[in-house]
Amino acid sequence: MTQVDINSVSVRIASNEIIHALNLTVQPGEFLVLLGPSGCGKSTLLHAIAGLHEVSAGDIYIGGDNMTYAEPCDRGIGMVFQSYALYPTMTVEENMSFGLRVRGISKNMIKHRIDEVATMLQLYPMLKRKPSELSGGQRQRVAIGRALMRDARVFLFDEPLSNLDAKLRTELRRELKLLHKKLATTMIYVTHDQVEAMTLATRIAVMKGGAIQQIGTPTEVYERPETLFVAGFLGAPCMNFFDVKLTSASASAPQSGQWKIGFPFDINLTSQQIRHGAVEGQQVVLGVRPEHIHLSNTGAYVAHVTFVEPMGSSVTVWLDFHGTKFSAVVHGDCEYDTDQLVRFDIESAKISIFDQQTGQRL
Repeated sequence: MTQVDINSVSVRIASNEIIHALNLTVQPGEFLVLLGPSGCGKSTLLHAIAGLHEVSAGDIYIGGDNMTYAEPCDRGIGMVFQSYALYPTMTVEENMSFGLRVRGISKNMIKHRIDEVATMLQLYPMLKRKPSELSGGQRQRVAIGRALMRDARVFLFDEPLSNLDAKLRTELRRELKLLHKKLATTMIYVTHDQVEAMTLATRIAVMKGGAIQQIGTPTEVYERPETLFVAGFLGAPCMNFFDVKLTSASASAPQSGQWKIGFPFDINLTSQQIRHGAVEGQQVVLGVRPEHIHLSNTGAYVAHVTFVEPMGSSVTVWLDFHGTKFSAVVHGDCEYDTDQLVRFDIESAKISIFDQQTGQRL
């Protein structure tokens, strides 16, 4: 298992600095997902690790070796691209073995690797076919198999499932997860799809503007987002936001450090929910996941329904509360009509509080 260290790396493309002084350590054997919107620098960072983009500053270490300026073929990486990049005139077997044949590896060794990888990825029935005879999912499986043929120290995936339909994406996600468990090899995966990130990752690094906003386990990043951007990017529907004001929870001791959220809510905050300094009357943003808003006849607050989205196993109910639009996820049999008044409560132990100016979690 191999560790990857990114030390103060900057990458420029033409006159644009895409990544600036970025630091990241990928632990040996982990499945790290670089997650973010288009243009955030995640693919640029992956390509820099692979040696496909030159870095303008900083160092890249793979397995303790400085690979900052090494050729891609000397870095010990296997890479899977968004496009399958298969040779159309070659069979599956020839595509998978091409890299080893060019390097002069013996036929017996190549056959052994073909047998091993084809068995692992269930490619045996397809070895004599050409790419035009395969489905999209099968082609991507071949592209993954070609990368595995290298017996690489680190595997890099650049949005490999984005060209597939939803059913195939689900199937290949499962296969990739099982593959990582079997190989226990370091994998770095780029995607803008939060479902892929949440289901595949050991840790997620959420990126914006060429910088890492937060890195942590899927649970940590989802349940305790460090910035408004992370909170809004993860989740479907995304986190609800309400502009509110902090007031002291104690009228007799306003500097006690115990806070509550005032109108239109009345929620007492624990010391764990406000980790950093706060002041009386500070404007903050209250963040609540849709699944932590509960509709019931005894709810403390009243909103009216603006839209209802049946989602199969659940229903997303969109509501208006004092001019703020937000959503609640409801499970089980329920019927709501547009403009209907409903009562709701907020699961206060699950809320997030952000500074309105900086966007940082308080």
